[in-house]
Amino acid sequence: MFALAAVYSAVVVAFTIFFDYRAHVVGGFAALVALVIAFMCTLALAPVFFWARGNISEIAYFLLHLFVGLGIGAYRAAKNPYATDWRDLILVPESLIVVAASLSAWLFVVVTVSPRRPLRRRPESWKNPGRVGLLLVFLVLPAPVMVSKSATDPSCHNTFRGGRISARPELRLRFQLSERDRARIDMLYDEFAHSHELSVRAHPYVPESQQRSLCNDDVVFSSGGVFEEGRHGLSVYPHEDAGDWGPLAGSLVCFLEQNVESDIHYTGADGEQIDRPGFLLESCRGTNDF
Repeated sequence: MFALAAVYSAVVVAFTIFFDYRAHVVGGFAALVALVIAFMCTLALAPVFFWARGNISEIAYFLLHLFVGLGIGAYRAAKNPYATDWRDLILVPESLIVVAASLSAWLFVVVTVSPRRPLRRRPESWKNPGRVGLLLVFLVLPAPVMVSKSATDPSCHNTFRGGRISARPELRLRFQLSERDRARIDMLYDEFAHSHELSVRAHPYVPESQQRSLCNDDVVFSSGGVFEEGRHGLSVYPHEDAGDWGPLAGSLVCFLEQNVESDIHYTGADGEQIDRPGFLLESCRGTNDF
């Protein structure tokens, strides 16, 4: 029964993850991964709860499940650098999903296994009410997870700002940097950001990296580091409800064209190779004010 409780708990987690992604295809993959991980973790804890079911009271058994869920959940939530108070450790999806998993396993055990006798099933009189309870909990427990929100980066560097769950670039630039340009590409981005009053953020752990994020309230320009043979890329992510970000993107492209030695290639939102977009051409005509 404790193995079945692990299965039930994992299914609750997978169901929650799937609908937290608004039943998107990505949610299906995430739910499958979550199902496996939740089952393995719950099964690993099953011996502890098996022992507890045979040795402690009903109230203590419930509190054990609750505090285990809260403890592991808060530990997961604490890894979020934007968590600032207890609500960001408890009332967030990272924590509540663990609490839901622990409490669903608790309910399954309670309605199927006799207290202090973990090898004996509940009487038949518990069967129908228990099934109803398991179904209701299956539908109700995920709700707090789905409505809760994690503390996120409030700055314009957050491409998911506004609550959207996915973001893809509207434009990608790819080019090969020469040895000279490799050494100064980060300084070029910093110079452009300063001249256009953009917020600039370097790699958080490797300050010497050429990776840069430049943004304002309309758009994020995200550049990767420099890879083999000088491969480098820049992605353009407009924010939701963004203003006219085209002229600024055009200015940045023109600035790069005038300051790097290699040709720039363009790909669209789906990764397809495209010609130089017309709005970029328009932005570059007759202007040297970058």
